[in-house]
Amino acid sequence: MSSATSATTGVATGSQPDYSRFEIPSGKPYEEYTYVERRAYLAGEIATAGHPDLISRRGEADRFDVSHQQISKDIKAIAEHVVERGHDRQRRALECQTVVRKSIRGLLEAEEWEKAARLQLDYEGWLVEFYDQEALHARLDALEDQLAEGDR
Repeated sequence: MSSATSATTGVATGSQPDYSRFEIPSGKPYEEYTYVERRAYLAGEIATAGHPDLISRRGEADRFDVSHQQISKDIKAIAEHVVERGHDRQRRALECQTVVRKSIRGLLEAEEWEKAARLQLDYEGWLVEFYDQEALHARLDALEDQLAEGDR
């Protein structure tokens, strides 16, 4: 399934952009960033920190000259990118992804090759289960919709 991309924003139409792949402008004042550029920057900060709660909402708000509530909304949008649907599952997926990537990086830097490989394989298994659950939820939603239509 492919989607069109806006030439002006680089955002896939009808979905969240892949903030981790968006190019962050160099030399541009932070307060002039578009919301997509700001979110790409924040996604990088989350990845570097290893967890969304390890970045300061107020500090980032000051950097970009926006409210800390806006930064919280940006982080939520980043989480929605990680998983297209679900409730708190989006946030958990973002947290797991960033923690695992940072952990693997640390293990590789410490030349703990086997531990890094094991962690990657465990994470891959978790992803399979996670997306299997997403598919199950979609099937349940479809069945509930069919039942609701039958009740009308």
